[in-house]
Amino acid sequence: MVGGVVVLIAINGGISVISRYGYSKIMIEVAKRIMRKKNLSKKEMFDKIDSYPITKSLKARVKSEIEKC
Repeated sequence: MVGGVVVLIAINGGISVISRYGYSKIMIEVAKRIMRKKNLSKKEMFDKIDSYPITKSLKARVKSEIEKC
């Protein structure tokens, strides 16, 4: 029972972050961090983004933000 309460609190924290920043902004920042951490080129990161299970429009938005970097 206590474990269930902890899970609900964790889910609520995640939801509040998503609602504050927006899903697309979070995806963009995560992609940028992955790119920096793993020293990926833009081409390699674009290939990685294409493999993500997200919408085509979100993929395009993430790619355009990475292109600006």
